[in-house]
Amino acid sequence: MKAAKAEAAPVLAFEGVGPAGGDAPPADAFHLALGPGDCVVFAGVDASSLHHLGDLVLGLQAPARGRILFGGSDWQTMDPRDVERCRRQTGRVLAVPGRAAWLQNLDVEENVQLARRFDPGSNVLQVRERSSVLCGLFGLAGLPGTRPASTAPDVLLRAQWVRAFLPDPLRLLVLESPDWGVKPSMGARLREQVRVARAAGTAVVWIDLGAAAGLGETMRYDGVPPALAQPT
Repeated sequence: MKAAKAEAAPVLAFEGVGPAGGDAPPADAFHLALGPGDCVVFAGVDASSLHHLGDLVLGLQAPARGRILFGGSDWQTMDPRDVERCRRQTGRVLAVPGRAAWLQNLDVEENVQLARRFDPGSNVLQVRERSSVLCGLFGLAGLPGTRPASTAPDVLLRAQWVRAFLPDPLRLLVLESPDWGVKPSMGARLREQVRVARAAGTAVVWIDLGAAAGLGETMRYDGVPPALAQPT
């Protein structure tokens, strides 16, 4: 008799996450499990929470209580080499309001492809080809050879989209109000590629300043759950 096959760990899991201090009742803790193709939306959040939630998801900030796991492993106790490997399987779009997303001493094309070129299994030609395909999907003639400070904001945002979708495999997308300020037609292109990525098994975390309607999400939260609120 064959042993039952072990169930795969979620792509992303929040286990008992909450603020510091005391033994909070279980109902006050935040739990979440995203499998391949799942999408969670946090809608109507404030600008500072965009980055706070994104950093929690990617292990860049540790929760005060509880654990956040990627593929079944806690970001905070993972071997640094495994952290690097896992982050190469994620894509992120940083919201326009707030934090810089670019190295100003590199041009936009170099910025977009930089992380992929450090991937031990990457091929420069394949990275360029994949970048070109994504540019076409997002209405760009190509990746700009200009410095970020000299590039139009809407072009910079779509270049972020290209960068976020470049990883192969792409296991997790973290999107922080990613279509804020772009034309609806461009936003529709992004949403279509999110749909395609989900169909291929990518889990998606969409954190939005607005309503983030029409995403066909697996689960939705209006605002930031209290257990995930940024410490004051």
